[in-house]
Amino acid sequence: MSVPWSVDNANEFSATRSVEISLKDAFGAVLARQTAASLTGPQIATITPTANFWGKAATLSVVAQGYGSLKTESTQNVTISSAGIAHVKDFASGVAQVGTTYSDGTYASYCRTIWLGSNTDWRGAGDIYLKVGEFGNKTLISPMSIVVFTGIDGFNERKETVRLSNASVSVALTRVGLIQGPILRGSCWANHESYFTASYEIIFRGVSKRFSIVNSSWLGGNSASNAHGYFYFNRN
Repeated sequence: MSVPWSVDNANEFSATRSVEISLKDAFGAVLARQTAASLTGPQIATITPTANFWGKAATLSVVAQGYGSLKTESTQNVTISSAGIAHVKDFASGVAQVGTTYSDGTYASYCRTIWLGSNTDWRGAGDIYLKVGEFGNKTLISPMSIVVFTGIDGFNERKETVRLSNASVSVALTRVGLIQGPILRGSCWANHESYFTASYEIIFRGVSKRFSIVNSSWLGGNSASNAHGYFYFNRN
């Protein structure tokens, strides 16, 4: 919040000695306050918001203090909006990965077909991208968490949480590679068919909402041509 102000000190007998800018809630509690002693030229006071500001009906006050009891005050009512998930959900997009790997985590084109074949697993992982350009130079003043969920047939649901707290968002979050992802189903076979699900949940100001990334069938396959070896799914 920016508050432009200036004083007229042409008359030395009514000159301003200091200026106080304050923001108070409806009960008179001070949300922010600052005092300026430098009075030369036009000034801009910047009030940095905090989580206490949400949804408040406030009064902005600029008080010019002169010599003795000389004082001039200007006030303005300010209504501060209350943000929720609807206001932050479009800043993030989810990416889900699922693929077939050998036990050592290296990629396999499809699940094993015979007992003597190397063991194969289905692994899943999720990423969250923040749309940095849409945040611009804005700052989170309330903590936000994003939880990525991946699962097979509703079982072995794994999650990874990313928490953002009181920080300017300037870089995308670090991606999680599939090899580091959890095993969603161990010992997959060529004749296996499962259902892969992925979603992410945004938690902001005590409210949570889950967004689906993908719901897709997943085949073990018996050749690289008809099995899902490794895929990305996006929800922008």
